Amino acid sequence: MTHFPRLFQPLQVGPVIMKNRIETGPMSIVETDPKGGLTEHAMAFYEHLAAGGAAVVTLGESIIASDNGMTHPQMLRFDNPAIPHTLQRVADAIHAHGALVNIELSHGGCMADPAYNNGVQAMGPSAFVDEWGDEIREMTLADMEQVADAFADAAEICRDCGFDMVMIHCGHGWLLSQFLSPACNHRTDEFGGSLENRARFPLMVIDRVRARVGRTLALDMRISGCEFTENGISLEDVVAFCKLCEDKVDLMNISAGAPWTRRMAISVFEERGVNSEFSAAVKKAVTKVPVTSVGGYTDPALMERFLEEGRCDGFILGRSILADPELPEKARTGREADIHQCLRCYACNNAQYIERGRVLHCSINPTAGRELRFRDLAPSPRRKIVVAGGGPGGMVAALTAARRGHEVVLYEAGDALGGWLRMERHVPFKMDMWNYIQSLSHELAQQPVTVHLNTPATRERLAAEAPDLVICAVGSEPIVPPIPGVDRPNVLPAVEVYQPGRQLGRRIVLIGGGLVGCEIGLHLAQQGHAVTVVEMRDSVAADAPMDYRRFLMEQLERHVSTACGMTVVEITDDTVTAKNAAGETRAFPADAVVLAAGFRARQDVVASLYSPDYDFAVIGDARRARRVLNAVREGFDAATFVR
Repeated sequence: MTHFPRLFQPLQVGPVIMKNRIETGPMSIVETDPKGGLTEHAMAFYEHLAAGGAAVVTLGESIIASDNGMTHPQMLRFDNPAIPHTLQRVADAIHAHGALVNIELSHGGCMADPAYNNGVQAMGPSAFVDEWGDEIREMTLADMEQVADAFADAAEICRDCGFDMVMIHCGHGWLLSQFLSPACNHRTDEFGGSLENRARFPLMVIDRVRARVGRTLALDMRISGCEFTENGISLEDVVAFCKLCEDKVDLMNISAGAPWTRRMAISVFEERGVNSEFSAAVKKAVTKVPVTSVGGYTDPALMERFLEEGRCDGFILGRSILADPELPEKARTGREADIHQCLRCYACNNAQYIERGRVLHCSINPTAGRELRFRDLAPSPRRKIVVAGGGPGGMVAALTAARRGHEVVLYEAGDALGGWLRMERHVPFKMDMWNYIQSLSHELAQQPVTVHLNTPATRERLAAEAPDLVICAVGSEPIVPPIPGVDRPNVLPAVEVYQPGRQLGRRIVLIGGGLVGCEIGLHLAQQGHAVTVVEMRDSVAADAPMDYRRFLMEQLERHVSTACGMTVVEITDDTVTAKNAAGETRAFPADAVVLAAGFRARQDVVASLYSPDYDFAVIGDARRARRVLNAVREGFDAATFVR
């Protein structure tokens, strides 16, 4: 008996039935073959999502006209003659797990990059020069007819390849939303001006697709409920457009924003489900077709409540299903405490991975982007494994080893598991990190893992265990820079900021403007402290993922003072003195000074635990101070590939 009866109630969508109310979002395809087809790795990725229990698996960013519609190189292209072959194969793989197959059909419009379109000039509803100096040409009626036919061609190909649905992308700043948005559409003909005119081309596309495939496919339409940009489409217009479409499509997928604005992918500075205000407005007006919502959903209890309140009929899960593909099945079977809720860290969404052709990553899903490699993993002989250190890397290593049938012992020097992530429970916008540690702890408690708290690993203890493998996850320690006055009582490392009873005073200077320093500085400023971050580099948070940094900088600019290009030369009881490259000095008043100069591996501890008597794997910060992503992946790998 499921705890979430509404979430796991079937839903009729045109000619098909969803087995529950969860659809995977159309995430970017981060690996295609040279001609724009799906690779074996990409197909394994989608199959893995289907195996996790989602009702619908949606392929992302598929371009219907790759001669003029591509925005980046990793996109499925319908001009590839071999495309039906890979589409049929991925559809079969997804169907084998009882899920429906959907695909996002898109055109970049004015966002298209000539570099990926054989130098072809980008086009949109109106002519203008973009921020890179490229001239965008205004589409003609002939262009619109060609694009509408290309959408219909793509939908027909998908139907013939066994797909159940196609998603017409009318949101997020893509071509069809460019026509709908007054911020992009400045036409004075029948395709500009009033909503009726601005909607004319998107409706042409939807009608052309429907005419081609009839009712043999379910049509899913994605649209932004708000663009969060000056003169963008209003919610009132979105609702009115959806009313125009309710006899034409079978499902309405209400998202928000665009790549250059907010809430296309919810950041840690906003509540999960915040976009439900838009789906609720559309659902109130549209009565003939179901409405789904996008907005950082990870908690099945929240989804169940929103269904009960009538805010939507279902949910689109992107990053959250990437972080834990088993989220639907865990929720259905009452294992919601085991769900690894997305950290919203944007490691997966980092544009650098796409532009540089890198593979997909997730901070807490170590198999993301590597599904093919781990799909048919052979069992290993049972071994005794000792894990030294109970941070996230050590916890994942212990869990993975136990699940693979090994005898596992974990030693942790502190009084609780979680490592440095335990600090995050004090920071509201970092609670996702704390929730992750809680889910790992819950899972560990269900495995036959012997955990010793308040017991640091030593060579003697390891020798007594007689292990086959030691996974060294002893972590890192704060760097204390050699600054005169650094040993004063008003100076403390960043990891001690949250200690109970710690009195910091009002004026706080953070030395170090990396991601850790900026996040701590922001939290202290939100608590009412006057915070200044002093950074040697030319910018702060330079080590943050691109999208996360964009939202973090918005918060820092509102709450925190920053001084870049400055080197601290002295700390006194009430002042931090720093100088720039020209030798000019500046004094910053400080009641407390927080050191956020980074972390370094505890190499002395690592060396003390090594012995030739057992295999020895060093992971996470113990190897080199980095991110959660590295610790989790290395812990998983060390416990998976045991000799």
